[in-house]
Amino acid sequence: MSKTSMPYLITPKLRVATDADVQALSAWLGHPLPPGYADHVKRLGYGTYDNRVIVHMPADIPAQTQDEQDFILEYFDEFWGEDTSITRDEAARAVPFGDSIDGDKILYSCERQQLFVLPRHDDRVYWMPRGFEDPLDWGDGPDLHSDFITFDSGIDRAVVELFTAQSLSVDQVAAAVTQQLEAAHRVDASWGALLYLPALHGRVQLTQAPGDSRAVARIDYDKMLEATLTPVLDALEDLGMFITNRMD
Repeated sequence: MSKTSMPYLITPKLRVATDADVQALSAWLGHPLPPGYADHVKRLGYGTYDNRVIVHMPADIPAQTQDEQDFILEYFDEFWGEDTSITRDEAARAVPFGDSIDGDKILYSCERQQLFVLPRHDDRVYWMPRGFEDPLDWGDGPDLHSDFITFDSGIDRAVVELFTAQSLSVDQVAAAVTQQLEAAHRVDASWGALLYLPALHGRVQLTQAPGDSRAVARIDYDKMLEATLTPVLDALEDLGMFITNRMD
């Protein structure tokens, strides 16, 4: 994350690191921290960057390192051994600084002072040229950038899911939601749409399978804002949707 950019915060509630936390990690590591790391954890803290990357907090890294290094030592040759950009032993000396929601491992080579990715679904190693100044730049790996970058700490997060047995389009459901609460942004995709709702500190994910005229809604929201959610649920139930699941 560059020092001038700030993603859209799905919730303003953050669990950030202190200067003392970062200094303690730096002393433990005995090397310069990855580019952008200190800024990221002090400005955003723990959470999911653009629904993709999770950067570990300073206190968590020492506790996770040995297990991750043991895993790499055992499995590197099997999964990434054809990649010549780094050896198994060097990779196993690296320190885990993050991962992705898909299970990709983000590690820091203290020797090279570079971050790299051991992807779950590829046998190539990706190098991150900008470090955590841009957590979505995986070099020669997949292009992860989107037009609307978000960050979600997940603090006080609750979920409600709704379904309908009748025909409803994504636009119909979206209209019912935005008649009750203003959306800061809408992202459309082949599978449906995402609505970001500041009043809920959350978002609504609307999906519709190919060839299916029914819609599914998943609402992620701050559980402290249950009263704000109620009119939205009432509007969706008036549309013919019903609650299928709740999680908090």
